[in-house]
Amino acid sequence: MFNNLAQSLSKTTFNPMNSALLLRIVHRLAKAISFAICLFFCTCSAKGALLPEHANDTIRDGKTVFLDSLLRAVYSEDQNVRIGFERVIGSNHADSILAFSMRMEEVDRYCQEIVFPILDTLGIPDGLSERSYDALFLVVQHADAEAQHKYFPLFRSAAEKGLVSPSDVATMQDRILMREGRLQIYGTQTFTSQKILLDRNGNASSDAEGSAIYLWPVSSPDSLDIRRAKVGLPPIEEYFAVFQEAGMELIWDRSLTVEKARALR
Repeated sequence: MFNNLAQSLSKTTFNPMNSALLLRIVHRLAKAISFAICLFFCTCSAKGALLPEHANDTIRDGKTVFLDSLLRAVYSEDQNVRIGFERVIGSNHADSILAFSMRMEEVDRYCQEIVFPILDTLGIPDGLSERSYDALFLVVQHADAEAQHKYFPLFRSAAEKGLVSPSDVATMQDRILMREGRLQIYGTQTFTSQKILLDRNGNASSDAEGSAIYLWPVSSPDSLDIRRAKVGLPPIEEYFAVFQEAGMELIWDRSLTVEKARALR
């Protein structure tokens, strides 16, 4: 029965609407479903020696397809809500920005309810699609510092096996270091020093004199590009160019200390 369901899901077209609908349905039973998936994996592994080889292959393929389908839906929901948030920010309306920010936090919470039990029980499984591995990374990257500390070793090990990108691991490591108030290693993290002004209608605007995007202070900046290249990241100048193309300036003040950066945030 499980294998038939997995085959059916594998034929589903995961457009944003389908993904959002699936994830909202799963959300109501997220903990139970994640537990059931993990239990199924573990049970099948324990009983594998008692089954014919072709039966093991069928069960393994079925459960992997099901898990992959679920994580692809998680990926779509994580990204869709952030695309929507970027559009709302462009409206400069404070109430809309606040409401959508709360919506994004809600989506992050129920994505975590699906992903965390999988990581706790299965780690980072083999045989998933690239998008599913991206989903695992993004959900943890958008979680709190405690979750990132907990799951970072899993991603580091998975990168050694070629399952996840070393650049993703480097990005997560930098995020953890920034949150701890320490120098980052790969130059992937930025912060905004910004003053928000509200008019009488609740419309938000930035104080141009007080707004700036900074690169979080970096350890050994002279060898930054060498470290970036080792994990598959482009030179830092290309990172600056991405901001320029978006009409923003990224400031790298090499004299900026962690203490000063924290004060600017």
